[in-house]
Parts: sequence; C-alpha cells; structure tokens
Amino acid sequence: MPDGRDPFPYARHLSLAPLVERWRARVRQASASASVKPLAADLGALLDATPELEAPDLSAAAVAAHAPLVRMLASTLVPAEGLAAFEAAVTAPYRTDVLHATPGFEALGLWAHADAALERLFARHATAEILRQAYGLALPRAPRTERIADAETGLTRYFRVMLDPRFVRVEPLAQTLPSLDAAEADAVFDDVGALDQLTARFAGAFAFRGLMLVTAEDATESEARAALGLDLLRQSAMATEADVLRLQEHVRTILWRPDIALGLVGVERGNRYRGVEAITGARPVGRSLLLGDAALDPAEAEACRSAYTQTLLTSTIVVVDDLADCDPCSPHERRLLDAGYRSLMLVPLREDRRLVGLLELGSPRPGAFTPALRRATVELGVVFSTAMKRAADEEENRIQAVIKHRFTAVHPSVEWRFRQEAQRVLAEGGVGRRRTAPIVFHDVFGLYGLTDIRDSSNARLEAIGADLDLQTQLAEAVLDAALDARPLPALREKRHRLQVLRGSALEGIRVEHETDVLSFLRDEIEPLFATVHGWSAAAGEAAAAYRRALDRDLGFLYRRRRGYEQSVTAINETVARVLEVAQEDAQRIVPHYFERYKSDGVEHNLYAGEAIVEDGGFDRLHLESLRLWQLETICRVAREVEAIKPHLPLPLETVHLVLVQGSPFDVRFRQDEKRFDVDGAYNARYEIMKKRIDKACIVEPEALRGQRVTQPQTLSVVYASIADELEYRRYLGYLAAEGWIEADVEALELEDLPGVHGLRALRVRIALPREDNEMPELVVAVPADVAPVPASLPAPAPAEPASGDGVAAEPTLTPPAR
Repeated sequence: MPDGRDPFPYARHLSLAPLVERWRARVRQASASASVKPLAADLGALLDATPELEAPDLSAAAVAAHAPLVRMLASTLVPAEGLAAFEAAVTAPYRTDVLHATPGFEALGLWAHADAALERLFARHATAEILRQAYGLALPRAPRTERIADAETGLTRYFRVMLDPRFVRVEPLAQTLPSLDAAEADAVFDDVGALDQLTARFAGAFAFRGLMLVTAEDATESEARAALGLDLLRQSAMATEADVLRLQEHVRTILWRPDIALGLVGVERGNRYRGVEAITGARPVGRSLLLGDAALDPAEAEACRSAYTQTLLTSTIVVVDDLADCDPCSPHERRLLDAGYRSLMLVPLREDRRLVGLLELGSPRPGAFTPALRRATVELGVVFSTAMKRAADEEENRIQAVIKHRFTAVHPSVEWRFRQEAQRVLAEGGVGRRRTAPIVFHDVFGLYGLTDIRDSSNARLEAIGADLDLQTQLAEAVLDAALDARPLPALREKRHRLQVLRGSALEGIRVEHETDVLSFLRDEIEPLFATVHGWSAAAGEAAAAYRRALDRDLGFLYRRRRGYEQSVTAINETVARVLEVAQEDAQRIVPHYFERYKSDGVEHNLYAGEAIVEDGGFDRLHLESLRLWQLETICRVAREVEAIKPHLPLPLETVHLVLVQGSPFDVRFRQDEKRFDVDGAYNARYEIMKKRIDKACIVEPEALRGQRVTQPQTLSVVYASIADELEYRRYLGYLAAEGWIEADVEALELEDLPGVHGLRALRVRIALPREDNEMPELVVAVPADVAPVPASLPAPAPAEPASGDGVAAEPTLTPPAR
C-alpha cells in the first residue's frame, strides 16, 4: 500500500515449528513405518543442530542462512520434481513469498504479485480458518479458480488453487475470544458478506503462525466445459457472430487447438412433397463457416453432393481431411478452401433423434481432426444439440407469441376462467411476482369424434408408386429412342438398371425406393438428355415430353401425389367447415370447450360440464343433447364428404367414429403446450383409446372377426358400459327415424387395447343423400385447386410450343353445380 501498511487484517508469521513438530512426533510414534522413522530421525538431528529454525517467527535472514535445510523440510510436503496431477508450493501463511515450489508452479506465475482480489481471498480464508480452529465451525474449504494465458498457444488455462492450512496455527491475541452469536455463526455458511463483516470485527484479534501448502490443479478441460455450458444456457446464446466466437474460444480450449474455427447451422423443417416432415433448408445460426446471411436451399445442397449434403441426409459425422484433395469436391468444399480451411468436420446435432442442426469445425491444417479429436468433438455435440434445440424453441416461442397475440384467443367458453386467474395475479403483485394457479375443470364429460381417411398411408404410397412408374416410363422412352439412333452399350446398361429399379419399386414402394429412383434419374439419366437430344427427332421429342411432365418447382413427376394431397385437403376442409358451422348450434345448447385438429382426417374433442359454464346451469339434458348433436353432425359430415367425392382427383374413402365416455373426469390446462388435457392417471387410458380405437378389430361375432370396427359409409359408436349402450341405442333409433342412418344396428365386441379392456361398439350404416331426400344439407364447395389426375400421361406433343418454363399446364376441373 502507498503508506506501507499491511492490508491483511491479521498478524502472520512464518514458522517451521508445526512441520518440525510433525517430524519429531513421527520418531515417537510406534506406528510410524520403518522407512519414515530413519528420515524423521535424520531431520531431527539436523534441527537439533539449528534450533533457530524452530523460532516462532522465522526471519528472512535465517531462511537464507539455512536454505538447504529449509528446502529439505519443505520438500517433504512438495517433492522437488512435482506431482503428477498438481503443481504445489510452500509459503508463509497467507503470503505470496514462496519457500519452495515445483518447477511447474513457478512457471505458472500464479502469484507474480499480490493484488486486492488476492488479499480479499486471503482475508476471507483466514477468517474461515479462525472460525474452524477457535470456534469449532466446520466451514468447507473452497478452491479458487485462476485463469492463465498459455505462453505457447495463447489459449486460456484454468487452475484450481487450494490453500492448505494444516501447518498453520491460529493464535488469539487476547485471553477472551471476540463474541460470536448463533445467528452470525449460521450466516457465514451461506453469505460471503457475513464473513466479510466478521473479518472486519476480528481484525487485529488473531495471529497466524506456521507455513502454508498451496496446490494448483490443472482444471482446464472441466472448467472450459463448464464455461461453455454456462454460455449455452444464456438466452440467445448463439444469436450473433460474437456469441459464436465466444463459444469458439471455449471449444478451442477444450480441444486444445488454437486454430480451430467454429460454425453453426440450423435445420429448417416443414411438410414437403410427402406427408412426412422433411428438411426444407439450412441456415446459419450466429455464424457459419460456409453460409453467409442466406439459407442453404436443400435442392442446391443435393445438387452439390457435398459433405453438407451427406451429413444432412444421413445424420452422420463427416470428416474431410484435406479440402484441396476431396472427392467429390463440390462448390461447398471449394468455397471453404477459398476461405482458408484445409480440413473440415461436420457433426450432426440431434435432439430426441431429430436432426436440429450441424456443428461445423474447420482448420487451416490438413488432417487436423484426428480420431482422438473426433471422439472429443462428439461429446461436445451433445451439449450443442440441447442448446440448438432450445434456441429453436426460443425462436418458435417468439413466433407463437406473435401468432397468439394477433390471431389466436382462448376458447370463448372458458375465457372467463382465464380472466379470473389473470385478475388474481395482477391483484397480488403482477405476472413477474406471482405464478399462475393451475386451471382445472372438475367433473366434465368428454365427447370424442373422428372422421378419418381409410388406409391413407397405402393411398399415399400408391400415389408415389404411380408417379415413379410414369416418370421411369418416360425416361425409358428417351433411352429407347437414343438406342435406336446409336446402340451404345452404356445406354443399354443404364436402361437395364432403370428397369431393375422400376421393378423393385413396383413390388412394394418404400421411401428408400423413391429416393433411389429419383437420385438415379437426376444424376445419371437426365444429364444425358442434352447429349441425345440431337441424335434423332424421336429422342428429342421423348426428352421434351419427359421435361414437360415434371413439376417445375420440385423437379420430378408429381401428379398422383398432388391428386392425393388435394383430395385429403378437400376432405379435411369439408369436415372442418361442417364442424365449424355445427358448433354454432352446439354452443347454443350449452357453453362447452371444443377443439379440432387435422392430420389424414379430422378429430374433435368436446368437454362439457357444470365447471365450464360460468354461471352453472348444466344438467343431464344438456349432455344428452350434445351427444345427439355429435352423432347427427358426423352423419352430416359423411354426407358432405360423399357429395364431393366425384369431384376429387382420388376418391378416397372415409370412416367415422364416436368414443363414448360415460364417467366424468377432470381436465387441466397444460401451460407448456397451451392446451387442455385429461388430468391424472386417467389420462393415459383415455389417450390410448383416442389414438388406437379406429384401428381396433372385431372379435365377436365370429363372422366379422379380424375386421376393423371402422368401415366406409358407417358410423361406429365405441363404449364400455351397458348403460352407455342403452343410451346410444335410443339415439340411433331416433336418427334412423329421422333418416340419418339405416335401421339395422350391429353389436360388436372389440379386441383389447393396452390397458383398456371390455370395449364394445354399435355400428350403423349412414343413409347417404338421394335425389328425393329432402333432409337439410350443408353444401361445401370443392376447393378450386382440386383437379382430377389422369390415369396415364398424355402422348408427347412436339409441335405444340412450350410455355415460358417448359412445363405443361395441369388440366383443371370446375365442379358442377349441386
């Protein structure tokens, strides 16, 4: 300090006496080992000859005069060559002057000078030691983490420094210890500020005498991993380039590679040309080695056939040892090479078996990613996967917040309950101070209904197979015309492989067949068209016909699949509109919660009960009316779907089902998913029934064993109790009298589902509208873009001029007036 005063609040004296006493005790201990006793005796003899080394306050002059003996004593604590896992030193109590240290400790330069932070650490540690030795409080000893820049690599190294006071004695300077009440004793375990207050009060009341052992453990990898984890937990941890560069420093330290560059790529998903979720793009997250501000188009990626394509499509780690000598070397690899990278490693980031992004690692050195480095990087991929998923969720939450703010509201029937809770939260201090209470409606009845497309998966696969078959026919026509002009063996071989792929796909289409056929056509057949086009007029016409048949946006034939998807969309829209209009009548019966959702069909849930009606007033008559409304509405749905079927590209069949739940249950609003769900253990059973009941098979009567309970143009009512059967037989009798269904009712026993036994069903045929049927009808128009798909492709029309993009327009159909 400028005025020369010691900032440490206690007296501190170097003394070898505690260590000397230890060795003298070893001579007296009968249990001391045979190897230790001679050493202790030799040290004792040397110390007997130099009694000044046992002085209570050893001067610097005495240490210098007997330096060899002092180092000998200190080396019994710290070997001269150091320790395998630690660097260590022996110092005066809470001072930075070193008596003896390992070479590594001295090279670290941990205590090149004492700063204010180190003095505060010494003071707190000393006060904690006073509480241990003088007051008997067992305070834990925590290490201090020091950061040091490595001289060779410039990377940060982390060391856990521990002060070991085994040979330090705390001496009160007065006969009476300063007071310490129970509250102060408890506070020091949790509050550093309480320890600082005691330091100020104890100042000058204690002295420290002895020597201190200091150990420094290299914790670079664990600390760097912890720092990486903390950074990844921050909100928007990967939002900017600066964020990713900060993560890059952690990764460099963990892998101990100062030249590694880090990039992140997020995967975008959506419904593509199939009904399954597919990757629709890849975009930089904060910073990417390959991508700038623009996203990576999947079509471009597939065309490049690069390392990025391989990782995206196979979800496996890809390593390129030398970008200057890669095979194949796509524009992506060349772009990275131009940026100064020689080696590349791409790690797929997966969460719940779903690809969420890529971790890019590049290096200016060829072969930088050794097998050991790859293993270490795979472990990092797990941490980045979770962070990438959370970043995607954060972005999705922001999007959903805008959607909900502008377009979505709580269902009107239960809005009053959410308003009550919001008013309570605001009255008790606001959203930030008070958690919302659970939103639960007790003793409500559930009504579940389903209109599903029969065998939709098979229909989708058949549409894919039909498109592939037609596209391969056109491709084969091009090859045949080319062979007529020039019978080259290579063309015959390609035609043979095309025929093999086509035959394999026709035997039973699977996703891999589609990929194989389209890849073969795109990579090996279509590039030939420019060559064979001029060989003959027939070859040119066949190639032009092939190109006209392809969808200009997708690049492959997409007629039957478009017809399937248009048909599904038209059916779902029809069902949704019928339900939407019918709901207006249902809400007038009694307020209730209603939701519907689409997939390959439309499901709806309805919850009704006393708890949902704001002012009460729900009774059995309301429930019966809603159940009858549901049956009548599904019959209306079946009629409307049947009416649009002649206008659909593919006349898909639909099935209709109602699940009866006779007993009331509780429903809870799930805050995480913003939806209602059945509460408690009953949830699993109810959800199993909803998800699987439409595929349940009949066990009785024997003649129908194995048949699905749901059949086209029928309504199946599934129930579990005799009381439910009697009630719904009454309803079906009324609907038959009104002309909605036919009079015959089938009584069926169903197979058991997991955890669900004893299910039965009543099945009736829905009476479809006839010309003389005067029943009320809700007319639903067929969407304008729904058009029939031809069974086969038209013959080439070479004389007809192509449109601007070279793609023939699809035929359209205007639905007849009804």
